[in-house]
Amino acid sequence: MKIPRRSRIGNAAHRQLQLDVYGELFDSIYQARKGGVASDENGWALQVAVLGDLEKRWREPDNGIWEVRSERQHFTHSKVMAWLRSIAASRASRRSGVDGAAQTIGGSCGRNS
Repeated sequence: MKIPRRSRIGNAAHRQLQLDVYGELFDSIYQARKGGVASDENGWALQVAVLGDLEKRWREPDNGIWEVRSERQHFTHSKVMAWLRSIAASRASRRSGVDGAAQTIGGSCGRNS
């Protein structure tokens, strides 16, 4: 039996920027709330912090869902998922009745920004 001298374990995702995960995260939060999971101040504070980070980074190229190992690129999927987070977060804030959150959360990606 031949044993390879080197084999790669894992991937480089921990060093990659994947903007699509923001959309998936916020859609999951929206779906959870729609299904009856309650929100609280700490949850909203975390979401606002994550949204603030995305607002600064969503126009950057990323490694995409495909985790490319070459230079970062602008992937349509990543941009659409970043935009989805804006919609999901805005809907969630309206649904929960958080004052002013829908405007703050909903405006940062996709609308002339």
